[in-house]
Amino acid sequence: MRAFHFVMIAAALASGSSVMAGDVVPGDTLRAAYLGTNPAQAMRDAATGEVRGAAYDLARELARRNNVRLEFKPIAGPPAVIAAVKNG
Repeated sequence: MRAFHFVMIAAALASGSSVMAGDVVPGDTLRAAYLGTNPAQAMRDAATGEVRGAAYDLARELARRNNVRLEFKPIAGPPAVIAAVKNG
């Protein structure tokens, strides 16, 4: 269900629509993850620690629009992503 929410949020951001903060971020931190093995989503520069990529850009913008912190971390693979979503 949260994966569906992520898709809807991405669509809302792309269309310029506003998303209610409580619908996306129930607390003061947006927790987002990406497949650490998929550089098309995001990647961390080993030298600088800087993260860049489409998933990071979307998460950062969503956090900015909702005036919350962003916690963005890699997850090993699809089963781990599903487990993380189920566990909040």
